[in-house]
Parts: sequence; C-alpha cells; structure tokens
Amino acid sequence: SMRIETESAAALFQAEREVVKEVTERILLRLSGPAQRGVSAALLRAVASVRPVVRFGGLSSLHIHGQFCMMILCEVTGSSSTLCKEVAYMARDWNLEMGVDKIDESSAVAQRMDVDSFHMRDGSPSAVDDDLLSMTLMGTDGVLSVHALVTVSREAAARNLSFQKISNLSADFGECSVVSLWVDASQSGETAEAREVAIESFLLSVREQLQEQSIDVAVQRAGAAKRRKRMVVFDMTGTLVKSNAYAILARAHGCEAEMQRLYEQHEAGAIEGIAFLRARCELLRGLTDDV
Repeated sequence: SMRIETESAAALFQAEREVVKEVTERILLRLSGPAQRGVSAALLRAVASVRPVVRFGGLSSLHIHGQFCMMILCEVTGSSSTLCKEVAYMARDWNLEMGVDKIDESSAVAQRMDVDSFHMRDGSPSAVDDDLLSMTLMGTDGVLSVHALVTVSREAAARNLSFQKISNLSADFGECSVVSLWVDASQSGETAEAREVAIESFLLSVREQLQEQSIDVAVQRAGAAKRRKRMVVFDMTGTLVKSNAYAILARAHGCEAEMQRLYEQHEAGAIEGIAFLRARCELLRGLTDDV
C-alpha cells in the first residue's frame, strides 16, 4: 500500500472521517527505547500507513534522560495484526521495545486512565525556555486526525527538533480533539539565531499544512507556558466538545434529567435570560472542581 508521504494529507484526513465502522479492535501500543531524532515521526507514520484507517483515542509520549517512551490507544477496523506488524517493523529498525495490550469495552476506561497516568505530573519538561515551545493542536470539528501528528513530527524531525512530551487532553475515544506537545529546539542549531530560524520555519510549515486539515495551532514559548498561575479561557459548547457543556456537567453531577427539563422549558419560552442561567447554575451547585 502507498505510504503516507506519497498521499495527500487532506485526502487521508477525509478518508479517516468517512471510514465505515465494522468490527473493530482496540489496542494499546507501548514503545520505549533510546531517544532518537525522528522516532516519533517514524512511529506515527507506521500507524498512519495502515489500511483501513486507524483511529486513536489516547496518546502520550515522553523524552527523558536520553530515553523515549510512547503509548498510543488505537481502534482498528477488522484485525489489528497489520497495525502491529507495521509498528513491530518500525520498532525493530529503531531498536525499540514494543508491547501490545488488547482492550475490550470493560477495560477501555481503565486503560485510558493508564495512558493519562503516563503524563508527567511534576511540572513541565526542563530545558532552556528560549528553545522550548508549548504547542497545542485542536481539531476544529471535534476530531484530530493522526495525520496531523504525522505532519508535525515529520516537520520537526526535518529540522532536528524533538518532542519532550506529548499529551492527549481530550478523553472520548475516536474524538481526540486536543493534543499538547512540548517541542525542544535546543539541538536544531549551534547558535540562538540558527535555532530561531529552525523554529520559525517549522511553525510556518506546520501551520500551512494543518490549515488544510482544519486543525488550529497555538504556540507559546515555554517561559509563558510554565507559569504556575495562569488561566485559559475558551468556548466549550460546539468548540472543544460537540455536545452542550451544561449537559456534560449535569451528567457528572447526577442531574442530567433535571437539566434536560430545564432546557425544554427554555425552548418553550417558560424561562429565559438571567433566570435560565441562574437555574442552570443552581442545578450544578456543589459540583466539585475535579470534574
């Protein structure tokens, strides 16, 4: 089959969205070994090359003390043997250890939690702030294609940039809409000017290509992103999530039916404006901040 480098990223993205779901398998890929330039790109290319298209619901990667670790939660239409074979070939070529866990419905949530626990909890990666970028990718239609990550990792490897950390910030399987990456440019040039040129070239190329895939890109220098006290404000309903944010919070708080009735009253004109807002907030009173 044709490799991703010879196909249009936009066409692949469309194919991923249109793939007909049949019998599927879910697997957790685990790879570890020496940190090497381009290893993330090679792994993601291997995943993206598989047909039918692979969907992913969790992703985490870390470079630390010269070692590389990555975990990917995948959903494959049909058998996962082709995917495992492609990744195994890649792991052999890059001297990586590989593990595969098959996931069933009863263990999917637990495995997602396992992927989340792989993220670093003790702060951001350590590097010189000027050479470290915090990059966030957001799928504007609620889905972030694996091919978007292939694009980013390929362009990074071409300029000797590396990923210190990749984190999946959304939870729903097959609707991975937000991914955070820490990009290290410390090896991309001998001087600060050379590294800056590499960074600017990388960002320009990535933004142009991801625009074709309807992916938004936000970038911060690490100095700003690592501040302990910070706030991010953005729209939830219809932007970060497809459904209504109040409905999601109500489900977590155990008052989903009451919230639904409240919206029905609003649609019927029985309650409007500030009264509608206060009623929704009252239903969510006592909601804990860990939701």
